Amino acid sequence: MEFITGKTYNIDHTKKGSFSINVDSIDDVFVYGTVKGRRTVRYGYNIKRAGDKLTLRRSRITRAAEQSQAF
Repeated sequence: MEFITGKTYNIDHTKKGSFSINVDSIDDVFVYGTVKGRRTVRYGYNIKRAGDKLTLRRSRITRAAEQSQAF
């Protein structure tokens, strides 16, 4: 899946669930971004909320759709 820095995506992740993230940077293995909206993200021993930084392993992303401007 291709990601563009600065865009917001709706993500389904095998370990962290479903949420929206604004992509800050990317590399071959990870996507780095900021959680958007009101959803919470499972993150091991704690919860990430809107505004929190998050690192996602690309191989665990099962779906990524660019969020439309209407949201």
